Amino acid sequence: LVSLSQLPPSQVLVLQVVQTILEAMKLDNDRTNCNMTAENFLRLGSVWVLDPNHENLDGNEDMQRRRAQHPQNKTRPTWHRMIINDNTLEAQDFRINLDCTYRVHCRPSRFHVDWDVASAILYRNDDWGMVAVNKARGLPCHATVDNSVENVLSMFQKQCEENKHQGDDYASLPQRLDTDTSGVLLIATKKSFASYMCRLLERKTTDSVASSATTGKALMKKHYRCLLCLTHQDQHHHLQTLQNAIIVHYLNPNSHAPKHYASQIPSDTTQKWLESQLRILQVSDIWNVSFPVDAPLVQDLWNHDKPPNVTHVCQVTVELLTGRTHQIRGQFAAMGFPLVGDVLYGGAIITKMQIPQSRGKLALQCSSL
Repeated sequence: LVSLSQLPPSQVLVLQVVQTILEAMKLDNDRTNCNMTAENFLRLGSVWVLDPNHENLDGNEDMQRRRAQHPQNKTRPTWHRMIINDNTLEAQDFRINLDCTYRVHCRPSRFHVDWDVASAILYRNDDWGMVAVNKARGLPCHATVDNSVENVLSMFQKQCEENKHQGDDYASLPQRLDTDTSGVLLIATKKSFASYMCRLLERKTTDSVASSATTGKALMKKHYRCLLCLTHQDQHHHLQTLQNAIIVHYLNPNSHAPKHYASQIPSDTTQKWLESQLRILQVSDIWNVSFPVDAPLVQDLWNHDKPPNVTHVCQVTVELLTGRTHQIRGQFAAMGFPLVGDVLYGGAIITKMQIPQSRGKLALQCSSL
């Protein structure tokens, strides 16, 4: 960086600065993403710029409405992602500006998932403005702060641009799934459908919390399938007694991951805990997994991460009545049944076999909507 500072700023490329940082990391024996080039970082969206002279007037309609209500925030500078667009921009277009501050995410999260958009489409209705896809496990729904390319929404938009599919200029996700959850995910290709889905989701949660009654026709139903860890066979009988029952827990809104779900709200709290509900629809037979860690079934479910006290697993189908963060994972963990492959809630262990940024095999799927 010292050698670059001796050049006029107009001659220094952001690409050169990023490359210098990468070379310094290699000298420090930091092998994280050592195979990536500086251009890879710009194509991934791992570089951001803060320009104090740039008015923050872009954004979605909600952001623009909030800025109109608070004029004093209208010209507040904000971070913008610097990303190479295959159609219009090249790395040489980004030159250093001394008035700007630059931020480089040197260890961007990577999501190497073989996911083909076209074959993942389950249903499409261009009149409504919606597409249902089968999301792969290990792929985030939206862009992350250090990776704007490897996610469902960006990959869908890229496919639409390549195919020039009519009516897909707009795309948003009115619902989402956790990165490690697979299954049905809706993509809105019209703003009217996105608004409609948001109203449905809001009403679904409100109605479910207001009453646990099963009567009445729900406008939306979300079903999930998951594999639960059992430490002895008696737990399976307990799960069977809960079939068709509504399970209620309370979420501490201020808890960080892993989220804190409790069967009762603590008496000494002043916080408003969020009621969380799910209904157990079906409990399968159990499978014995008390085998060595290199057994084929154990390898398929956990790799080398199986907790030593887990002896059986069973599949459970649930209807999600409310939509809380990590709800299914947190509620079943609070009951003593963590999901298979869930490192965060006790369904898997971290071993030396794991590599940095590797993702486990979380056995959770949104099976129908």
